[in-house]
Amino acid sequence: MLETAFVRVPAGVELMPMWREIDEQNLPADVRRDLAANGMRSGIVGLQLPSQIRELLDAAKEETTNTEAIASGSVTAIQQQLQSRAGERSVLVVVPELPNENVVLFNDAGRVSAKTFDSGQALFAIKTHPFGDGTVELELTPEIKHGDVQHQWVPGNGSFKHDFSRAALVFEQLRLATVVSPGQTLLVTCTAEAKGLGGLFFTKGSQPDAERLVLLIRLAQTQYDDLFDSEETPEPLATPFE
Repeated sequence: MLETAFVRVPAGVELMPMWREIDEQNLPADVRRDLAANGMRSGIVGLQLPSQIRELLDAAKEETTNTEAIASGSVTAIQQQLQSRAGERSVLVVVPELPNENVVLFNDAGRVSAKTFDSGQALFAIKTHPFGDGTVELELTPEIKHGDVQHQWVPGNGSFKHDFSRAALVFEQLRLATVVSPGQTLLVTCTAEAKGLGGLFFTKGSQPDAERLVLLIRLAQTQYDDLFDSEETPEPLATPFE
């Protein structure tokens, strides 16, 4: 099971202190380079979230006690659980509705092209591949669903089925694939300079007054975890979102 949270970072708040507590070496150098060229940055944190993120989450808890804050949509963090079956695709929506007539610059190994689309939503397609030691390979692929809903036939379970969905821009070159252990958290956000796909996914408003989002995806536990096969039940891992 995955636990996810979107942490809203107010305009003007620098995230450099956060990165000192994050391991970015979990991704190959070429993947980190491609992400940075498109305005994204990612890393792994252990059982304890960076202090700067914990402070924002604590502020969110206080804010959710204020009904006016909830009604105004100013809650700092949105948390949810995501069930992801082994090898099957699930979806995590980051931006539910994008404005009409968007243009985003995409950097593919130094070749910059403009991707255009008319209305839609920004999301990550997620797949998990669990191992017997309790670790999981976590895959995230950024996509933009756009345009009108279309009917098409798609393969599934040895046959074809009806599918009604929007067209998709799939950015396979920016697919994240990393192995995480129970209790670890994958963090994804935009670079300090909001640009490209990262700016589209993780910023709201125009510079220099734009808010930023930080996506947290924590691995809770899996049914494949051999640690739970023994008669003794280990103590539960501390949950950074509590």
